[in-house]
Amino acid sequence: MTTLRIAPPAPEKVTFDPAPGEGADRFAALVHAIYQDRRANAQARELLHAMAYAVTVGRTPDLSVWQTAGRALGSNNIGRPRIKELAALDIPRYVRPGQDSYATGSCEAARHRPYVPRNATQYGKAKAGDDWRNTDRLCGAHGTIHVAEKDPQTGWHTLRWYCSRHRAEANRVTGQLRAQNEAAPSPIPNRGGLLPAYFKADWAKVYRWARDSVSWEPPTWGICADDWPVPGRDAMPHRSRLRLVLGGADLEGEQ
Repeated sequence: MTTLRIAPPAPEKVTFDPAPGEGADRFAALVHAIYQDRRANAQARELLHAMAYAVTVGRTPDLSVWQTAGRALGSNNIGRPRIKELAALDIPRYVRPGQDSYATGSCEAARHRPYVPRNATQYGKAKAGDDWRNTDRLCGAHGTIHVAEKDPQTGWHTLRWYCSRHRAEANRVTGQLRAQNEAAPSPIPNRGGLLPAYFKADWAKVYRWARDSVSWEPPTWGICADDWPVPGRDAMPHRSRLRLVLGGADLEGEQ
C-alpha cells in the first residue's frame, strides 16, 4: 500500500500486543493502550474499556463477552442499551470539516473595493487598511454557499465558502473542480474503526446492527482504523488482537 505524506499529520497511536497471562494484567495493558490512543474520544474509550473488561476480568460462564460489555455499559435515559449507540459511533466513516458543528466560513471571493467598517470613526477608517479583508483582498462576508474540493489522493474535503452576492463565483469554482472531484477516491475514513483495532470479530455484522441497516457495507479502505492510510505517516504495523466470537443471540436482545 502506498504511504501518503500529506498534511496534517495524524495523531499518535500506541500499538498493543497481548500481555502474557490473563485477567488483571491483560486488562491493565489494554486500558493503558486505549488511553494512549489519541484517535479515541471519551465515548470510544468507554466502549473499548467495557470490551476490555468483558474479555479479561469480567468473563462469566452464563454471559457472552458482548452481553457482559452491554451490562457494564447499562442503558440510556430512555432505557435503550448504550452499547448499541456507542457501537454506532464507532462505525467507520468520513466526517468532512464542519459536519459535526455545522460551522461555516468566510467568503473567499475577490474583493474589488476596500473594506471600511460601517459607522467607523476616522481612526477606524485609517486602521481598516490593516484589516485582513483588505490585506488578503477577500470579501470576508459570512459564507452561506460551500464548494467542496476533494483531495486527489485521500478524497478528503476542503470547503470553500462564498456569500450570496458571490454565487456566480461559487458556480465557477464548482465547474472548475468538477473533474478533480469526480476522479477523487472515496474519502479515507477519519472516524470510528477502533473496535476492530483491538478485538477480532465480525464487526461488519455489529455495525449493521448498530446502524439498523442490513445494507451497510465497510468503506473501500477497510473496516479497521489501523488499516487506513495515514496522511503524513507510515502505515500502522499490524498487531495481535483478542478474538471475540459473536453469536446471533448476542445482538438479538440488545435492541
